Amino acid sequence: MLPFRLASRVAVLGSRWSSTTNVSRLQGTPHLKRKLGQHLLVSDGILDQIVGASELSGTSEPVRVLEIGPGTGNLTSALLQVSPHVHVHAVEFDPRMVEQLKLRFAAEIESGSLVLEHSDFEDFRFVTDTDQEKTFDACVANIPYQLSSIVVSRLSSYMHRFPTTFQCAVLLVQEEFALRLLAQPGNKNYSRLSANTALVADVTSVVK
Repeated sequence: MLPFRLASRVAVLGSRWSSTTNVSRLQGTPHLKRKLGQHLLVSDGILDQIVGASELSGTSEPVRVLEIGPGTGNLTSALLQVSPHVHVHAVEFDPRMVEQLKLRFAAEIESGSLVLEHSDFEDFRFVTDTDQEKTFDACVANIPYQLSSIVVSRLSSYMHRFPTTFQCAVLLVQEEFALRLLAQPGNKNYSRLSANTALVADVTSVVK
């Protein structure tokens, strides 16, 4: 998991806290697609730790949180309960999940506390060409595994653009990917990804 925070902190969480296609699912949950790297968070304790790492509780100012790949909305629900000042913009590619999210969060969508966007993250625009102000204050997400590199790359660019105002990013990633992000020079896992991320963020582990 990755938190980027003010001074740009990144935390990493391995994948063992989520379910895959081999794990029993709640009734009504669409079948998870391996080709999309889908997985669901199933531990309330881990959800609490992820939300806690974002340090959003107690905020008295409006905070816009980007969530990538909300799935059935377990993390979405936890984020919306943090504070009435937290507003979530969720980007989901799978139309089946989008329909389930619309049903689950009809009231939140109606009130404006949740914006649900059916989109491929690779096509998602953080800001428009004419925007001079940041669009999001934070990113908290259980991201599809195959998007890990592009998500971190795009968030790093976003953080570079808004170095003092973007608060944090907390991402659930595969353990192997987390080790690459955490790696220091001389470590066997050290790579261009490690170096580029370190230019804009301090990488730490939230949950082990």
